[in-house]
Amino acid sequence: MPIDLVVWPWHTIGTMPRTTEFDRLIARGTRRRELPTADRLRALREAVGVSQADQARALGVSASCVSRWEAGLRVPRGEVRDRYLDLLAKYRAALAE
Repeated sequence: MPIDLVVWPWHTIGTMPRTTEFDRLIARGTRRRELPTADRLRALREAVGVSQADQARALGVSASCVSRWEAGLRVPRGEVRDRYLDLLAKYRAALAE
């Protein structure tokens, strides 16, 4: 998949853009991985026999965060979201064996 190259005209602005603007520009060229539905999050965790508390520990969050994600009340963001997606990929791989 080709990635768009973003060229920022620094000389026309005189200052570096805020981090959020820069991140948005970089993100244009990347593909975002989607989270499964809340029901699927719970089903995957239960299928591999992991408790909410153990999953929370692995992700560095509280068990109540995991509970809210699985209830569809909240969604993980930032680095936690990326770690969660990686963990879900491991769950899928374990189930495929």
